[in-house]
Amino acid sequence: MGFTSILALIVIALIVVMIKLIVDGIKAKNWKKVIISTVVFCAVFVMMYFALIRFITAM
Repeated sequence: MGFTSILALIVIALIVVMIKLIVDGIKAKNWKKVIISTVVFCAVFVMMYFALIRFITAM
């Protein structure tokens, strides 16, 4: 399994977990849970993006 496939699986897993947390937060009317899970997902996604750019430019 290549590096790109592993990254794709990680991103898909993050999206699935985020959607589950958002749906649970909406059902429980817990907006803090919805906002925190969205912010954490965006932060992890941005960190992965910059890490991948740094990895590619270092080659």
